[in-house]
Amino acid sequence: MAGLRAALILFVVAGSSGILFRHAAAFQQAFSLSLAFVRHAHSHLMYMGWGTPALAALLLASAAERGGADARPALRLGRWALWASVVLAALAFPSFLFFGYTPLLLGQARLPLSAMLGGVAMLAWYGVAVAWLRAARGTRRDVARTAWDAALATLAFSTVGAWMQASSAIQPLNPVLHQASLHLFLDLFGGGWFVFGALALAFEAAPELDRPGVRRALLGAAATVPFTFLLAVPGDMMSGTGALLRHGAAGAAGLCLLYLAQAILRSRAARAAGFIAPGVMLVLHAGSLVAATSPALLDAGVQAGLRVLYLHVTFLGVLTLSVLAAAEARWGLRGRRAMTAVVVLLIATLVPLTWLWPEAWGGAWRFPAAEAGALGPVVVALYALIRGFGRPA
Repeated sequence: MAGLRAALILFVVAGSSGILFRHAAAFQQAFSLSLAFVRHAHSHLMYMGWGTPALAALLLASAAERGGADARPALRLGRWALWASVVLAALAFPSFLFFGYTPLLLGQARLPLSAMLGGVAMLAWYGVAVAWLRAARGTRRDVARTAWDAALATLAFSTVGAWMQASSAIQPLNPVLHQASLHLFLDLFGGGWFVFGALALAFEAAPELDRPGVRRALLGAAATVPFTFLLAVPGDMMSGTGALLRHGAAGAAGLCLLYLAQAILRSRAARAAGFIAPGVMLVLHAGSLVAATSPALLDAGVQAGLRVLYLHVTFLGVLTLSVLAAAEARWGLRGRRAMTAVVVLLIATLVPLTWLWPEAWGGAWRFPAAEAGALGPVVVALYALIRGFGRPA
């Protein structure tokens, strides 16, 4: 519970930097900060400081309930790793905010401080994965455990991209490898670790979903999602085989996730536990992957500026609302319904910034509206921190 509270504090900080970014875009006032650095600080703290430790806290709670043979020492390792992740994310935030990825000159050395802190944080994530593997050893392999395994596997695989990016400081990567490794980390981190983690939370809330069709769809998603990062690599950098792989994987992963989303939405237990909104958001996430099966639709989505909208649907809609639903049921965390409302509002304010919005309806109002929309989740998170935890739902 304490780990989730710390992650929620970092959510407030990260959300505030998102407000700053939108303010700068609306009024051209970034308070002498680089807009690119503010964006890096916002996204990395959401990934490293909110999403990862929040999921880790719930994963460790699940491991404690399963009570494997090595659960007690494994949980101690997991708690140390969780708190290391929180501290390193907090330390990395000002580094990203003021310096981005620019190396700092210390004496005769040029040190990429932000990348270094991120690299050490990845070691903490490995600690969480090891703790889960040890704690869950010998326990029943239900669909929730399989989803947690898939989440941690995609997390570990995504860090290969981060290590490749770090190695480029010594030996620069060619343009194809640079783009591929960048999106292997960022896109698989969100579309794998976060999505499978959210699914695990839904499956724990609804044990009735542990049935053959759901297990097959989950395994299908686990086999294909790792290749979807290729969707973000520019098409002119892709070979014919690579293009076939990315579009085929997107379609298969999207269909599997659509099946899982409809199963969650049809489950009475999942609906009662607050997974209606995350299930709907998962439909939007999965539908985007299915649409990306078509090269023309993928290119149209990129041209329409839908990537930011897609990321917010996945990160806030699927992950954050799932975490709050699980935390409400387990620890009585307040604010889930309010967070659902403000997340939907925030996503709605992003639509006018894309080409989905008719040009005739455009205007300067869109940017202040997006800034106002970003305020909602921060206010609700502060409310949850102040009101604290009550009786579990």
